[in-house]
Amino acid sequence: MNSPKSVLDQFPPLFMRSCKLELMELRSNVPGVKSALIATADGFLVASSAPDSHDEKMVAVGSSMIAMGSALVFETGFEGCESLTIEAKDGRIFVRAIPFKTSYVILMVTCRKDTTLAHVLNGVRNFVNEVSTTIPV
Repeated sequence: MNSPKSVLDQFPPLFMRSCKLELMELRSNVPGVKSALIATADGFLVASSAPDSHDEKMVAVGSSMIAMGSALVFETGFEGCESLTIEAKDGRIFVRAIPFKTSYVILMVTCRKDTTLAHVLNGVRNFVNEVSTTIPV
């Protein structure tokens, strides 16, 4: 099994800094966003807008959710699970896969229930556009 350090070595410093900066931007520019984080496809934390004791558990579950979504998408005959939205009684969780080299990273955003989903989606699109410029080919 890979250690978090060895898994994170694949990310260039510019990408790591860009993620942290853009996560903070997303959190401050989209009203109602409580937290945002980036994780590897196999559930290791890359960057977070507000480090929390729950981040490690959230990224593990988030990566599993994208994997399960991908399996469901495959079974329907569709192609590629790009995002999931989870509605809870008092908030929402948005999970988005972002292509990275031959795999992907996961963006997870938590927000209040009254947050306009269109604002979150726009913030996520802006995040992806900015961070994508720092992904090595």
